[in-house]
Amino acid sequence: AKKAALAESIEKPLGELAKKKDGTLTAADGPVHTGAMIALRMSDEDAARLAVEGGEPAGELHLTLGFLGEAADIPEDTQAAILAAMRDLAAQADGPLECEAFGLSVFNAGADDRETAIVLTVGGEGLAQIQTTAATAAADLHEGMPAQHDPFAAHVTLIYSDDLSLVEQLTDRANQPVTFTHLRVAFAGVVTDFPLGDATQAAEGDAATLAAE
Repeated sequence: AKKAALAESIEKPLGELAKKKDGTLTAADGPVHTGAMIALRMSDEDAARLAVEGGEPAGELHLTLGFLGEAADIPEDTQAAILAAMRDLAAQADGPLECEAFGLSVFNAGADDRETAIVLTVGGEGLAQIQTTAATAAADLHEGMPAQHDPFAAHVTLIYSDDLSLVEQLTDRANQPVTFTHLRVAFAGVVTDFPLGDATQAAEGDAATLAAE
């Protein structure tokens, strides 16, 4: 049953993303991720174009909509409920989000407790709405969801580095269109991507839940 499979997948090890047969991404070798989030995933073409050598891998470029805290602190039934809610939200979308990476910014410069990040700032119609809807839905299901940055600053982290000369070197990434094609839910190293605007996934998910019950 799909519900049981989702619960089982959460227990997989952490690390670099590798696609499984059920469409989720799980870990192999690579950096360890312990947090949980809801995010937008860009198209493969845009990710390959925007990725920076030595920075975040193309497959991990994302725009965070909500940080959920540490994955280990979120009960499995809550994780399953969040996955179902995000699956439905993605299905209700009109389709991929056409946005613009309009600038480069530096986040956390000089902070003692956070790494300096060079990011793409992103804007586009529907972006604020999907962020509000996703974060609100997750908070309703997850009592321990941390407070979110306010106001929401839509961005894609390209690289963590204290070398601010990279900003000038990466200006070719700015003023470029970027298309977000999937709603991503990550619990530690287990990632599930739901296509935006694919209504069939919601129907299939409902049928699988009924079958499990």
